[in-house]
Amino acid sequence: MEELEPQGEVLEQEINGRRVKLENRKLFIFKGKSWREKKGTINNLGYRVLWVGDKTLTFHRIIWKLHHPEFNMTYTTGDLEIDHIDRDRANNNIENLRSVTRAQNQWNRAAKGYYFNAKSNRFQSYIRYGGKQKHLGCYDTAEEASASYQLAKKQYHII
Repeated sequence: MEELEPQGEVLEQEINGRRVKLENRKLFIFKGKSWREKKGTINNLGYRVLWVGDKTLTFHRIIWKLHHPEFNMTYTTGDLEIDHIDRDRANNNIENLRSVTRAQNQWNRAAKGYYFNAKSNRFQSYIRYGGKQKHLGCYDTAEEASASYQLAKKQYHII
């Protein structure tokens, strides 16, 4: 089971019409007259999800909401997303989560940043930033193209 929070911390809040509590790294929902531990399930995208009220919610969004009560749990265009810093969807520690834009969330993925251009018989490196694709150069090897992309990523993809 993934790590959620430091031992001893208790956070409680109403989410989607249900009382939700995080205690000793475990998530609980109040149902009837008592708290019930909920472990959820893994969805087809690899995220742990939980049925809360009448909606399926991801654990990382629930954890973020418990720590940031002002966070909007509904998915609407232009809202901030919750990103797993280490890209591990099972690691829902608050220290591993951050609020980012859609573009910033895309930056934190494993992209190689180059492709083989058959016409030139070379590897072409590129990066996307500000809605545009920026050409970084053509290289004889995949390693050179990758290095170019990694350098540009440090410059352009700052979160």
